[in-house]
Amino acid sequence: MRGSRWTLALAVVLAALVGVVSAEADPKQLHTLFIVTVDQGPSEGLVVQGELTADVDSGTGVLTGALTPGPNPSTGLPYTSVVFTTVGGTLVPNPHVTALEVRGRLEHHAVNLILLNAGGPGQHIFGVGTSENDTGKGLQHAPGAVGGPAAGPQAGDLGDWAGPCCTLR
Repeated sequence: MRGSRWTLALAVVLAALVGVVSAEADPKQLHTLFIVTVDQGPSEGLVVQGELTADVDSGTGVLTGALTPGPNPSTGLPYTSVVFTTVGGTLVPNPHVTALEVRGRLEHHAVNLILLNAGGPGQHIFGVGTSENDTGKGLQHAPGAVGGPAAGPQAGDLGDWAGPCCTLR
């Protein structure tokens, strides 16, 4: 009888721990407007912008998501692209790029991002940055404004990136 109580108690404790780990590992979703501008280098004038929607693992802070066309402030309608070239102060869309895969990590105030193939196949934009608010480990709290320096998609390209506000789901 004694052994079965211990077995039952151990099973209850293990089940409780698995429930806690599973609850902590549930992804949270980050949704924000997002923009990268390349100010110097071979890709000077490149702008990558849209709506970033990403799942963030609550346990690790690993972020996976996509950048999709965001609203045009002039019309309120979505742009047709996420990659643009600045020509005479006007954004000219690249109609062949309607979404970009985004990966990274978000933990406390630290943000690390990569926008895959932003300049074409194998040409990525890398960003590091800071969040306005402490997110905790794995997006426990809304980050507020986020931003920082960016490099790429070509060697010598430098710029910055920002997400002015966001929501959690």
